[in-house]
Amino acid sequence: MTSAWEETQSVGNFFINTIGQFNGTGGGNPTFNNIAYKFTLSNAGQFAQQMLVSINGVVQKPNAGSGQPSEGFALDGANIVFAAPPPSGADYFIVTIGASVSIGTPSDNTVTSAKIVDEAITLSKLEHGTSSNNGKFLRANNGADPSYETIDLTALSASNLTSGTVPDARFPATLPAVSGANLTNLPASGKATNLAMNGAMELSQRGTSSDVSSTAFGCVDRYQLEVAGLDNAITMAQVDVASGETPYTLGFRKAFKITNGKSKFWIRFC
Repeated sequence: MTSAWEETQSVGNFFINTIGQFNGTGGGNPTFNNIAYKFTLSNAGQFAQQMLVSINGVVQKPNAGSGQPSEGFALDGANIVFAAPPPSGADYFIVTIGASVSIGTPSDNTVTSAKIVDEAITLSKLEHGTSSNNGKFLRANNGADPSYETIDLTALSASNLTSGTVPDARFPATLPAVSGANLTNLPASGKATNLAMNGAMELSQRGTSSDVSSTAFGCVDRYQLEVAGLDNAITMAQVDVASGETPYTLGFRKAFKITNGKSKFWIRFC
């Protein structure tokens, strides 16, 4: 049994105790009567060291353990046990220091982030999404309340990406097959047939104009002129499409022009 003052870790409010009758050895009376030495407290502490007890102006020494001490007092659960019966009608006060108390509900806007343990908030504690913000992302708004926003990928272009932004590892080793069903004017099989090479008349490696008097390639590549019953030479030429004409608005800039000298002819694409 020790008589030293010891540190207690209990925190909370201070309570003034009243005494009541303990029904057992050392008790039997609700007030001091010079016989009873054990009483029930209204707000007993957890340890004797957190109790401030005064009898007739004399502070009593706290003791560890729950039995009757040789001097001062000890605690036995909710009961105080004195070394000797207090005199009848003695003045007293018994204060419980730092008794643990229940924490009430904090007032609105009183808990700061400093009071919350880092990484202690789980997803279940966050507000769940609704139909109005489902699939959206939480956006910081430069000091204002955050808001749920949709990322608009339609505005994303290569000009907004810097070199090396997307690493090669993010692309699959084998690209998926392209279906012709997703391309304009291509069959669903994905194969295009009967394509006209130099259909825009832009290649003219033999020159931009030629007079033809017999079957021959004149100027525009892959177009052969065949003649029969020639009366006059036929002129073949690569010419510019005027900006006001419909082919120009469709993207064509060159045309294949034939000047007929009253002869029979036809064009063979090769």
